[in-house]
Amino acid sequence: EQGNDFGAYRYRLRLSGAYHEIADFLTSVGSLPRIVAPMNVSMGLPASATPRPGTAAPTVTASFELHTYVAR
Repeated sequence: EQGNDFGAYRYRLRLSGAYHEIADFLTSVGSLPRIVAPMNVSMGLPASATPRPGTAAPTVTASFELHTYVAR
Protein backbone atom coordinates (compact mmCIF):
# COMPACT_ATOMS: atom_id res chain seq x y z
CA GLU A 1 0.00 0.00 0.00
CA GLN A 2 1.40 3.37 -0.98
CA GLY A 3 0.25 6.93 -0.44
CA ASN A 4 1.38 10.18 -1.99
CA ASP A 5 3.36 11.18 1.09
CA PHE A 6 4.28 7.80 2.54
CA GLY A 7 5.24 4.23 1.81
CA ALA A 8 3.55 1.40 3.70
CA TYR A 9 5.27 -1.87 4.56
CA ARG A 10 3.93 -5.09 6.05
CA TYR A 11 5.82 -7.84 7.85
CA ARG A 12 4.42 -11.20 8.96
CA LEU A 13 5.69 -12.54 12.27
CA ARG A 14 5.17 -15.62 14.40
CA LEU A 15 6.38 -15.66 18.01
CA SER A 16 6.35 -18.27 20.74
CA GLY A 17 6.67 -17.56 24.44
CA ALA A 18 4.70 -17.00 27.60
CA TYR A 19 1.52 -14.93 27.15
CA HIS A 20 2.95 -11.97 29.08
CA GLU A 21 6.21 -12.05 27.11
CA ILE A 22 4.28 -11.74 23.86
CA ALA A 23 2.11 -8.99 25.36
CA ASP A 24 5.29 -7.13 26.45
CA PHE A 25 6.68 -7.42 22.91
CA LEU A 26 3.49 -6.03 21.37
CA THR A 27 3.45 -3.21 23.94
CA SER A 28 7.05 -2.34 23.03
CA VAL A 29 6.17 -2.31 19.33
CA GLY A 30 3.26 0.04 20.04
CA SER A 31 5.62 2.35 21.96
CA LEU A 32 8.10 2.84 19.11
CA PRO A 33 8.59 6.43 17.91
CA ARG A 34 7.57 5.39 14.37
CA ILE A 35 4.04 4.24 13.54
CA VAL A 36 4.14 0.45 13.71
CA ALA A 37 0.78 -1.24 14.17
CA PRO A 38 0.24 -4.91 14.99
CA MET A 39 -2.66 -6.19 12.85
CA ASN A 40 -4.59 -9.46 12.58
CA VAL A 41 -3.20 -10.82 15.85
CA SER A 42 -3.96 -14.48 16.46
CA MET A 43 -2.83 -16.29 19.61
CA GLY A 44 -3.23 -19.87 20.69
CA LEU A 45 -1.75 -22.83 22.48
CA PRO A 46 0.14 -25.31 20.35
CA ALA A 47 -1.22 -28.88 20.35
CA SER A 48 1.68 -29.95 22.56
CA ALA A 49 1.25 -27.11 25.08
CA THR A 50 3.19 -27.88 28.25
CA PRO A 51 4.61 -25.53 30.87
CA ARG A 52 8.16 -24.37 30.24
CA PRO A 53 10.73 -25.64 32.77
CA GLY A 54 10.73 -23.47 35.87
CA THR A 55 7.43 -21.76 35.05
CA ALA A 56 3.76 -22.53 35.27
CA ALA A 57 3.00 -20.73 32.00
CA PRO A 58 2.64 -22.81 28.85
CA THR A 59 4.15 -21.58 25.61
CA VAL A 60 1.74 -19.56 23.47
CA THR A 61 2.14 -18.99 19.73
CA ALA A 62 1.18 -15.63 18.21
CA SER A 63 0.91 -14.81 14.51
CA PHE A 64 0.40 -11.26 13.29
CA GLU A 65 1.36 -8.61 10.77
CA LEU A 66 3.23 -5.42 11.54
CA HIS A 67 2.23 -2.44 9.39
CA THR A 68 4.59 0.49 9.27
CA TYR A 69 4.55 3.76 7.37
CA VAL A 70 7.55 5.71 6.13
CA ALA A 71 7.51 9.31 4.88
CA ARG A 72 8.89 9.85 1.39
